[in-house]
Amino acid sequence: GVNVERFLSMTENKVYGLDYSEIAVEKSTKLNQDAIDEGRCEVIQGSVSELPFEDKTFDIVTGFETVYFWPDFVNDCKEVRRVLKDDGIMFICNEAIPDEEDERQKELIDLLDMKIFSEDEFDEYLREAGFSDIICFSKSGPDSVNRELVTGWLCVIARK
Repeated sequence: GVNVERFLSMTENKVYGLDYSEIAVEKSTKLNQDAIDEGRCEVIQGSVSELPFEDKTFDIVTGFETVYFWPDFVNDCKEVRRVLKDDGIMFICNEAIPDEEDERQKELIDLLDMKIFSEDEFDEYLREAGFSDIICFSKSGPDSVNRELVTGWLCVIARK
């Protein structure tokens, strides 16, 4: 919901939010109710594996802290590619970068059944899904839970 709110502040275009969690959809709807009432925003419960949109609908699709949980990353990226306009952009941002030394990360991965991809894996899988012009980079910024500085946000940009 917070990212939907941020995007609404950056554009006059309509912004869509999609989450598989009913609770997340309710919270995002409440947070963005004014924009929804104005017709500038729509928040939908659904799955990345079966996006409820027509082909070539969006200029950009973003995934913040979500791809860890996508059921089938390559096929889900193909589904994202389907709803992107020609030359559209997919932008992924992950707080977690694979770290074999990080015991806490290993525990979270096991507990939450997460998949944390490296830059090379993102490149390989996105190409397999039909994307090109793939750029991976790290960026520092506050983490999403306790706002402490994280030095390893992994961001990925891929073009249809």
